[in-house]
Amino acid sequence: MRRYATPMKSYRRIGALVATMGLLAVLSGGLMTSVASAARAQTGTLTMTSDEGDYIGQGRPWSYDTSANDAFDSTSTGRTIQVSLQAANADWWYLNFAAPEGQTLAVGAYDSATRYPFGGPGAPGLDVFGNGRGCNTLTGSFTVAEVTFGPYGALERFAADFVQHCEGGEPALRGRVQIVNPPAPDPLAIGLGLAADGTADRVGGGATVSGTVTCNTPTTMYVHGTLRQRANRLTVASGQFYRQVACTGTTAWQSTVRADNGVPYNPGSAELNVYATAYDAYYGRNVDATKAGTVRLKR
Repeated sequence: MRRYATPMKSYRRIGALVATMGLLAVLSGGLMTSVASAARAQTGTLTMTSDEGDYIGQGRPWSYDTSANDAFDSTSTGRTIQVSLQAANADWWYLNFAAPEGQTLAVGAYDSATRYPFGGPGAPGLDVFGNGRGCNTLTGSFTVAEVTFGPYGALERFAADFVQHCEGGEPALRGRVQIVNPPAPDPLAIGLGLAADGTADRVGGGATVSGTVTCNTPTTMYVHGTLRQRANRLTVASGQFYRQVACTGTTAWQSTVRADNGVPYNPGSAELNVYATAYDAYYGRNVDATKAGTVRLKR
């Protein structure tokens, strides 16, 4: 049974679902915890030939190139690579390649591939589909001629040859894809600084503490902290605060803390523990920073 022709927007949703299922497989395999954002290739080519009777390629040759204004995008997890093509003539294709679970895709031959992401745990995955046509089941193989990754599985270069047979048939779709992506950005890095001095509010019993956040690219940081001060041998003032900070390089923050148990803060030393987190949208990961120190509270 063959997949019916599907409008472009619907098939994009199918492609997104395939990518999501691939990510779930990676997460369950423990290989990586994030997927780099889609990258638009600087250069890319796709050539395919189709045997008579091959449903996907319709028995004809296909050829695409960024020099002809054909657009190539890719996502990767280290184990999996998906290349998508939106051609200037409105053709569209998705190409999925996957190493067996627990492995990173590397240069070499991958035989006995089955349809990604529905293959067995020890089998490589392959699925080439587009223009409204795809295989329900397939067998095939592919050979990775070149593959390089940047931080967190961001794809830099990829070249592979593939052979695909639909529904157990003999006719094959054969092809070669090659892409070069622009350099991936540096991962988000953040830091925290604590001011040595703070203030104790004589009237309300609260305290004000401050510091800085740093980031290598503008981002929203969420700053959480706990201020703890021993009032006497039996009593401790302890309170928490939360701030959202728009970080642009080095950015100051300040927050007022009130003890959860109503004990007032007084002049003197207090222990400040601060935790900050931000989201790296390109690499799909949270980035954390912590800082602890002694703050001198004054009136």
